[in-house]
Amino acid sequence: MDFEKYDTGIRNIVRRFAKNAEDIEDYMQLGRVVVWQLIEKDPDLPMPYLMKAVKNTLVSEVRLSKRRKIIPQYKKISLNERFKDSEDTLESVIGKNFDFSTTEELGLSLKEMINEKYGRFYITSIKDQHAQPGRVVKKIIRTFIEDVAGLSIDEVTTKVDYAFFRKYNLGRLLWVFYNNSPMRAVMDVYSGEFVPWDFRRLPNRYWVGKKGMQNAEDALIWFAEKNNIDSVEACRDIACSDFKKEGLGSMLDILFNGSPYLALKVIYPNLKPWKMKLTPRHFYNDPANVKLVLLDYLFSNNIGNLSNMTKTEIFDTDLKKVSTKKQLNKAGLRGLVARYDNSTYDLFNQNFPNKILPWFIQSKRPWKDNPHELAANAIKWLFEIYLSIPVSQIPKYATCKLFWNVGYSGILTNRTLGFSSSPYRAINNAYPGKFSKSDFNRRRKTISLDLNSQ
Repeated sequence: MDFEKYDTGIRNIVRRFAKNAEDIEDYMQLGRVVVWQLIEKDPDLPMPYLMKAVKNTLVSEVRLSKRRKIIPQYKKISLNERFKDSEDTLESVIGKNFDFSTTEELGLSLKEMINEKYGRFYITSIKDQHAQPGRVVKKIIRTFIEDVAGLSIDEVTTKVDYAFFRKYNLGRLLWVFYNNSPMRAVMDVYSGEFVPWDFRRLPNRYWVGKKGMQNAEDALIWFAEKNNIDSVEACRDIACSDFKKEGLGSMLDILFNGSPYLALKVIYPNLKPWKMKLTPRHFYNDPANVKLVLLDYLFSNNIGNLSNMTKTEIFDTDLKKVSTKKQLNKAGLRGLVARYDNSTYDLFNQNFPNKILPWFIQSKRPWKDNPHELAANAIKWLFEIYLSIPVSQIPKYATCKLFWNVGYSGILTNRTLGFSSSPYRAINNAYPGKFSKSDFNRRRKTISLDLNSQ
């Protein structure tokens, strides 16, 4: 008989009396026992009659509990009474090694002993009047798994399912004690051997609601320990496939929209989405998110907010070093750079408008259209604005060492520009005909700048 159809009605009634989640589970079991006993006597009893009986039982239960502060004891046979013509009790024989020629004989004999002791209501008797009913129930289930079915520990999570309990006439036991959940039953029997997501099927709504979030938090703590995720940085390489490998793919989809970031943020609240291997979908569609990512990256590299700095202050930072594709990719920002057509200059220039000059960034893109004009502008800005050197004095300062020190070595060595490491050619490109080659004769006195003191 399908007992699950009664659960909704029982639960609706239970919610009227339960004060907490623990009460709900206890009262659900009590309600199931009431329904079970009634339909054993008359399978045709209508649903309203059964639910009325559940309600009356719960009313009595609550009243007695308030008055006595204990669960009332029912007048039942003790499990310690001996079987007929035997020194054994039910508790003593369940779980023993039996010497039967076949597992079928063992199963039949075990059921016969149970029924001889308690009749068709043996499960009710175990639950209602034994001091530790769970211990006996676990012995019964374990006996059928190991001795009757002959399953190894490695086969339990895949073969002990709902059909298994029905096959061995344990469906009622599963319904009363474990809410029809083979997973709960097995984990109770084999305490500490398994985690819920080891099973092919979890209980309905296991990942739903407040309880679902509690289950997810437990799962994530376990996941982090197993995968050595002990810091925010360690989260970077975790992907959906890692969750699926551990049996947590459904949790990720149901609770976290398939996002490893949202899942790991439960146990690492300071985790940022761009710290993950895969940034959440559509995250970079919001310009505010892009700006936030770049600021986080800049702060982590001791540069600061470029929006609040002058161009010369920006040039004094290590922006050129940290704005390379290699460094950005290393920081997990490959996808962000790709959105700007792989141009690091466009990435920073568009997010910090009027702050970034092309030579502040190691990017080839700005130099493609008119490299000579851009090189001229870079040199003029260097000497006239950044160094504040009068144009007439430029030859005294324009040495290869200076170009290297300020990060302009690429201007001297770039083959497209053709300056062949000559400061004179670079300066002549910026100030055509202003100086002669002899003005850059190194025999003349030159001045070295300590840029650290600027």
